[in-house]
Amino acid sequence: MNNQPTTTPPSQRHKSGKSRRPSVARMAAAILVATPVALTPWSAAQNAHAATKDPTVKKSVASVLAARKKPTPRTGAQKPLPALTKAQYLAQKPAWSSKTCSTAARVAADTGNSPYPIECARISTPLDWQDFSKGSINLNITRLKHSGKARSARPLFVNPGGPGSPAGEFVSAIADSKESLRTTHDIIGVDPRGTGLSSPVECPLPDFTPKDQRDTSKAVRERMWQSYKQWTQSCTSKHPKVLPHITTANTVADMDLVRQVLGFKTIDFFGTSGGSWMGAWMAKLYPHSTGRVLTDANAKFTGDWRSSFALMPQGFQRRWDKQALPWIARHNKDFGLGTTASEVRNNYEKIRSEVAKGRVRDLTPASFDATLMQMLYSDESLSSIGATLKQLNVSLRGSKGTVKMPSGQTFEPEDNESLLSTQTVRTAIVCNDTNFDRRRESLEKEYLNAQKKYPLQGSMLSVIAAPCAYWPWAPKKVPTINGSGSANILMIQGEVDPATPVEGARAAHAAHSATRMITIDNDGNHGAFTSAPDNKCVNNIALAWLQRGIWPRQDVTCKGAPLPMENKIFEVATP
Repeated sequence: MNNQPTTTPPSQRHKSGKSRRPSVARMAAAILVATPVALTPWSAAQNAHAATKDPTVKKSVASVLAARKKPTPRTGAQKPLPALTKAQYLAQKPAWSSKTCSTAARVAADTGNSPYPIECARISTPLDWQDFSKGSINLNITRLKHSGKARSARPLFVNPGGPGSPAGEFVSAIADSKESLRTTHDIIGVDPRGTGLSSPVECPLPDFTPKDQRDTSKAVRERMWQSYKQWTQSCTSKHPKVLPHITTANTVADMDLVRQVLGFKTIDFFGTSGGSWMGAWMAKLYPHSTGRVLTDANAKFTGDWRSSFALMPQGFQRRWDKQALPWIARHNKDFGLGTTASEVRNNYEKIRSEVAKGRVRDLTPASFDATLMQMLYSDESLSSIGATLKQLNVSLRGSKGTVKMPSGQTFEPEDNESLLSTQTVRTAIVCNDTNFDRRRESLEKEYLNAQKKYPLQGSMLSVIAAPCAYWPWAPKKVPTINGSGSANILMIQGEVDPATPVEGARAAHAAHSATRMITIDNDGNHGAFTSAPDNKCVNNIALAWLQRGIWPRQDVTCKGAPLPMENKIFEVATP
């Protein structure tokens, strides 16, 4: 049996044979360089394994990030453009061209012999939907028109989550993974305000990341909080006119403006991870112009951002303890790390202790754990975890000096393109959207408890909301998201999803009367609808909803698939 990381499945590759979705490296960078950046969504989930095998990549993410080679902001302070009237906003005529698409969107659309003919356009939108006099900002729209015979098709707006990730490259990814959707839908991605090419707001990343997230000493905590304070004050003073208006409410209002400018009566919507939050808000705020909503890998969208992100440490620890370690143990012939999960864990801890001694070049315990953690997004990358640990184990045993991190998780410099706006917009959304306890003492208590209970990444994941302790603007008044007056939402949820744990999805489903939920038993991918291989049970129900409007009569549990190199399913119990 091959003991190397698995290659990218055909359904996730270019027709030219190359891996087609490059953004996992950008998200890995966000995880490792900036503690408060949340793990994102779709791109890392679907492509961790693809990035590990791409021969075109020059540097390992561990080397780049441990050296703290941070991206530089491409833009200065964002200043509002001239204000328009409502009639002027609605009368805009988009000028479509492939030349105005983002680099990431064009790369994603390039599939060798049959590239997707994406086209892009920009329009203006009010900075503040409650006060048009404050000026305008730009919105970037990426479109892939339908391939069916009908003269017109339903529009499917898509969002990859974050919150804060641009949507351009997600358009081609959806078309690639769900080809039949092109026969019924125009697939449209709008970079959310502040991201991608939609008047991006960028701030440098925080200047401090602990070398070891298990070190929660007072000195480390003080440095960490000072770093958040300095970053927040610097960022909010750089973009004081724009950041207060980076909210989900304004973002979905932008989507509805795009709908009207493009001449659609209603739009369908697919959002994954943080995109589920956007879908729920669209369904609530624009129920008459929102058609069929499908969400995947769900945030707890009926609550606040802090409580939703607070589930992440538990989710990643469960995936690590209950699936990754046992899977590596079952394949001891390939990885040589032990025949039980306990033995594999002990070997991981031994390797980690050597990393802490500086024995692995350009690697810290924090970046080591984060690299392993981002491989947990996808079943296909479990073999990359095993291979990485195996190679380090062999190298460290065979040498008394320093060794190199195996070439695995990779980082392309161009993937920095939207890292800074992703970080900045995510923080703004989390702090502006909903009210929660943002006192330092409350956030620090959560940080300490999370690290104690979930040692893999508990502390680093629990401080995503930390900058909100210093955020200068009060959260906006938000709608009650409980299903009342909402369009219907069909939810897809993996039972062992690490980044958006099933507990959050179940809570949202229970609190929202206009939802149905498809649960995939024992599935640990972050996002099932665009995963490869397809889950036929999920596909049949989801596509029947999007393409024919067939609403499930009841919740459904679909059977998951065996993990790689296996032909049976090993049960993982969840509450």
